[in-house]
Amino acid sequence: MNIKKDPWLIFSVSCLPIAVIFIVLFFIEVSSQVNGAAEITTDSVYVLNNENEWITIGAGPYTFGNPAITLHDIDYAYEIMKYEVSNNQYSEFLNSMLVEDKIEIGKFVTGYYVGDTRQDSGQYPFFNFKDTLDTHIRWNDSIFFVERGYEYHPVVEVTWFGANAYADHFGLTLPTEREWEKAARGNSGNIYPWGEAKPNCDLATFINCSENTTPVGSTNGASPYGVYDMAGNVFEWTSGFWDKSSDYYAIRGGSWSGLPSFMYTYKRFKFGFNSGISGNNVGFRCIKRSQTEEM
Repeated sequence: MNIKKDPWLIFSVSCLPIAVIFIVLFFIEVSSQVNGAAEITTDSVYVLNNENEWITIGAGPYTFGNPAITLHDIDYAYEIMKYEVSNNQYSEFLNSMLVEDKIEIGKFVTGYYVGDTRQDSGQYPFFNFKDTLDTHIRWNDSIFFVERGYEYHPVVEVTWFGANAYADHFGLTLPTEREWEKAARGNSGNIYPWGEAKPNCDLATFINCSENTTPVGSTNGASPYGVYDMAGNVFEWTSGFWDKSSDYYAIRGGSWSGLPSFMYTYKRFKFGFNSGISGNNVGFRCIKRSQTEEM
């Protein structure tokens, strides 16, 4: 008995194995991206780019402000991160906090802040992981991981509370503005960390150098102490408010999207109203103090 064969049926059946192969390959690739990124971020981040290197800032005079004046009020040594905190480091922190049940995941990653004389205690936003156009830290309903290629870029979309929580978790602190400027400028009075030379894209990441952040330490414009990215790449949170009556914190250093004048060593900006604002050009680094003095 002859059965008339439907050509469309024959075509569909013949293509089915190919379609199955493509689907399997797609899921293998997606899985490898997630698992690979998770493996990178949950392994030690103390390799590659030496992310956790520290620079010692000795006690003694330094120049501050514009016009530069010499100050002697930091009479203790402290250490500062050689590089800005990376996506790798911050995703590892988030996973640690997740295991310890110290963060909640909703529209933002939120966590508890103990409060101070200016801020009430309570839950505050730490990290805007939903802004996937800006941040390259992802959440897969189980762990945080970093999008491939961005592991060693500075973390962004971290609020002041999220930066402070990272520092506190590791027994560190955010720098005061004076500690930050001393590390960026030393006793040189320089307008930029590297000196007076006009910025270029080899020295710093600023407007028109990149469409986004660049890996930490990938430019050459180090400070007199050898601290990298204190001009450009991302603004950095400091520990203090803009002034005694402001609800804004001070940020320093300029960013990948900012003008050269934003990178002046003495330049300060206010950002991060106490509701917990974050930005695609704001990150941070931490310090270790030998004493507990505050400016």
